[in-house]
Amino acid sequence: MRRARTAVVPAVAALVLAGGGWIGQESPDKAESAESVTRYDPADPSQVAATADDVFIADVLATGGRRTIDEVDWDLYRVRVGERRKGDRTGTVQVAVEHGGPLLRTGASYLFATNRFPHPADGNGQVAETTPRAAPP
Repeated sequence: MRRARTAVVPAVAALVLAGGGWIGQESPDKAESAESVTRYDPADPSQVAATADDVFIADVLATGGRRTIDEVDWDLYRVRVGERRKGDRTGTVQVAVEHGGPLLRTGASYLFATNRFPHPADGNGQVAETTPRAAPP
């Protein structure tokens, strides 16, 4: 049993290193483009909307600080859902936006594309690698 485990460890390490080299390899024609770890193009609104559980325009009522959810740091906002474009969210909802992006302004309206966290008390999280867009007037 120990001999089999000893043989497996180097094989797994070699696969991880080979895979890491492949992932980090840059395409010659896209050497300056950012690489996404998602299965959608974060710059394409239609792909982001298709990925989201809920898409809505909401007014930011208040900021709620920062919190770690599923090992990611998030900025929290309490928002009032206005126009729904996808999903069934209504009323006041907590939305988490990955920390490090632009802060949302209280009183401003934004178009959110969100996914629901596994625990309902955590609310919704903005789709990975995207930020809410200022809502059209």
